[in-house]
Amino acid sequence: MSRPRRVLAYARVSSEEQARGTSLQDQQNAIAAYAKARGLTVAHTYVEAESAIHEKIERREQIQALLRDAREGDLVVCDKLDRWSRDTEWTLRSVRELREKGCSFFAVADQCDPSTRDGDLMLTFRAAFAKEEHRRIKERMVGTRQLLRDQGYYVEGRLPFGYCRPEPKGHRSLERNVLLIVPDEAEAVKQVFRLCIGGHGLADIVERTSIPLATVHRILHGRVYVGEIENSRGEWIAGRHPPIIDARTFEAARAALVGRRVGGPRPRGTPSETTPWLLRDVATCGLCGGRMGSAWYDSTTKRTRYYRCARHCTSKHLRVELLDSAFEPLMLARLAELREALGKTAAPIAKAAINFDEKRARLAKRRARYLEAFADESMTRSELREAMAKLDTERLKLDAEEQVSKQPTMAPARRREMLAEIAALTQAWTNAEPVDRRRMVNIVALQVRMSAPAKLNVVWRTLTDLAMCES
Repeated sequence: MSRPRRVLAYARVSSEEQARGTSLQDQQNAIAAYAKARGLTVAHTYVEAESAIHEKIERREQIQALLRDAREGDLVVCDKLDRWSRDTEWTLRSVRELREKGCSFFAVADQCDPSTRDGDLMLTFRAAFAKEEHRRIKERMVGTRQLLRDQGYYVEGRLPFGYCRPEPKGHRSLERNVLLIVPDEAEAVKQVFRLCIGGHGLADIVERTSIPLATVHRILHGRVYVGEIENSRGEWIAGRHPPIIDARTFEAARAALVGRRVGGPRPRGTPSETTPWLLRDVATCGLCGGRMGSAWYDSTTKRTRYYRCARHCTSKHLRVELLDSAFEPLMLARLAELREALGKTAAPIAKAAINFDEKRARLAKRRARYLEAFADESMTRSELREAMAKLDTERLKLDAEEQVSKQPTMAPARRREMLAEIAALTQAWTNAEPVDRRRMVNIVALQVRMSAPAKLNVVWRTLTDLAMCES
């Protein structure tokens, strides 16, 4: 190896806790000792605390800076190859990039110099071993976390508003995973549930409590507040932390949310630009199951309107005019189906025997398979999020079917009333204003999944659902 122009050192740990320990300093000392023994001086040291797997490469700002700064004749030194990266493909590609620039690379503890024949072979083997070691570490961590979750401990994820951990980050005791109540925040959580049960909308709750909208949404949907934990099989079990509200309050708030969703949004003082969009209240993303928001493209000649995924997944923006036009024949066909079903016979609506427990068990197995695939790195985080969103949609649909199956059969008088109501909707649809059509859509449809410019998958309300609605 010829004498380098500069020595650039790189040291890394996986977390901030390790960064506060001695590991980073030990790496820098090893690199400094290597340079001193050869009469070299370290020109610059790049230090960071971040995971070395391929999903986190874009977050490793220091190693990206090193690759940009390296020039011909420089020597890049790290302590061990797994400090450089634990991803085989990226390791080989980044070292190859350095060598193409005219730089040298050396891992001190591994005595790995890729410029030699044996060193290049060692680089490949060491990179593969580093990735395999990361897989084993992750398996141990995932297994431990699953075991703790099954025992009711809160081991991972965002801390829910209203709770804190009894020990600071980095503390190793088991009791760190038993959440404690934060009194002031807990009172705010109780107020959120009271306001929701009292009929206040989310915007009003945000204004009254000064809690961000996303946090309010998580509070109203979080079973952690009744003292439960989601175990490794996706089931809710009793947790070790104290509850902030009781189960009756949680179910009452959920019922209030569902009631407002079924009834449609409250009217606003000033109509927004999205008010005439037919599918604005029922539009969901066909890829991830998230709610569809709104977007615009302004030009000097025309203002184009789009539905877009509020979760910003990989789905494309979809033209409002195309989707609303594609939905209109589906709406008329559905109204015709309802008239036909109501006019055929006055007999009660048949209810098929469904084993709901068996269906829920199958959903739980699928959820477990997805989590296992994510733990094995055969599924990315975005793919897991989309799969879980679809599972949640299926579970909600199953809950709705079970609720329908428990409802009493339809009385003949109500059947006749509904037939008249559906006929009135059909007659009014042709000449109705867009705002009125949107209200009609909310009456008949539960959800419209969008995945292509004019491809719609509609979840319609059942006859029993419509029978329970006010005329």
